[in-house]
Amino acid sequence: MTTVIHLFHRDLRLEDNVALRKAVEFGNTVIPLYIHDAEVLGGVGEGQASLWWLHNSLTELDKDLRDHGSRLILRRGSRLRELLRIIEETGSKAVFFNRRYVPWLDNQDSTIARELGIPYKRFRGYLLFEPEAIKTKTGTPFRVFTPFYKACLAGMTLYPPAPKPLKIPPPRKWPRSDSLHDWGFLPSFPDWSSGLRENWKPGEAGAKESIQSFSKVVGNYQNDRDRPDLTGTSRLSPHLHFGEISPLSCWNYFLDKPESEGKTAFLRELIWREFSYHLLVQYPDMAHEPLQKKFKKFPWREDKTMLSAWERGETGYPIVDAGMRQMWETGWMHNRVRMVVASFLIKHLLLDWRSGHDWFWDTLVDADPANNSASWQWVAGCGADAAPFFRIFNPMAQGSKFDPKGDYVRRWIPEIGQLSSKYIHQPWLAPRMVLEDAGIKLGLDYPRPIVDHKVARERALDSLASIKGA
Repeated sequence: MTTVIHLFHRDLRLEDNVALRKAVEFGNTVIPLYIHDAEVLGGVGEGQASLWWLHNSLTELDKDLRDHGSRLILRRGSRLRELLRIIEETGSKAVFFNRRYVPWLDNQDSTIARELGIPYKRFRGYLLFEPEAIKTKTGTPFRVFTPFYKACLAGMTLYPPAPKPLKIPPPRKWPRSDSLHDWGFLPSFPDWSSGLRENWKPGEAGAKESIQSFSKVVGNYQNDRDRPDLTGTSRLSPHLHFGEISPLSCWNYFLDKPESEGKTAFLRELIWREFSYHLLVQYPDMAHEPLQKKFKKFPWREDKTMLSAWERGETGYPIVDAGMRQMWETGWMHNRVRMVVASFLIKHLLLDWRSGHDWFWDTLVDADPANNSASWQWVAGCGADAAPFFRIFNPMAQGSKFDPKGDYVRRWIPEIGQLSSKYIHQPWLAPRMVLEDAGIKLGLDYPRPIVDHKVARERALDSLASIKGA
């Protein structure tokens, strides 16, 4: 008997799982295994919202495996140590896994390959392209998105996703497995996850439901993706992050749909995700170090009171606060609003972008080491192909443009919900009688702005000027 271990990581699915497919073809029996190795996550553990999702995704994966004659074995601790233990318990002859594309995890896999004693076979993982395959004409990595995007399209080789195995042959005797509930990934005292449960369905089946729902509105994605008051985005980001669906499956799914600007815009976003990983492979410290070195001298302020107001959604700027409250309740925030709240933290409050990066990491269900870091550096103006720092979003104008009737703000800030669209994005300008009629006492029911927009803008530009030529 040839027993093969398939090692799951961010590929918590059966369809288009190349390593799993190869393991079934190679082995008489297959042991599906997930090892939670928190020691190698870049020095920080996964955020609480991500752990909630991971618990539920692993639960769904185990159900899917059992439907295919198998089950999921769980272990916690060092990846190498637990692999060695299971190999000794089962006599496994090889370990198959999909690449993880995070530099410190790639380094760990190189070490394991040297020390494991049996073949440790790696296959393509959760990207469309291997990072080493996309280079400039001079053979260097890209730092600008548009030429990267064009190079990806030019090098696109289409192939069908690997189908699900019909059956996964089980071993005669299963090795010991941890209990998922013993890992304590679900919140209990207090249980803050009700909003997550109401808004999400983790797992491969949930990912398929999401992509099918999105396919009904993708045709207008190029416009509606900027409207947080509409259902115009895919909401696939957590499913992609945990590998419940692959980008290849997404790409192939939409290739069969009618041509539209929306479809093109969505496929472009899949390649933006690739670009973020392309950058992370080049710059492993991207979560902590600005890619543009002059920003090391940027005069960030330290103000815990301001940071706390931003985290709680109590800045007095409705579009900012609505986004922060949406994230706290659901573990997700609309992408346009992510840019607005990030710009506000960095440029209105002059607080270090890494503070926002860390809060998002703990609070988002789609917190991703590549996308989170690249996106925060993009807004801060210190990353690759970044938005210039002097582009400072006006939160009132952003709210009026992308939430014109105020429906998004009313959903997440019901205490000002009676205000008309004229004042919903700047309630401090509403006359006293209008506020009274809406049952609002500014400073009591809803805070006044914690910083003046015009003053904050000038301060941000002065701070930028201080590092010119650094």
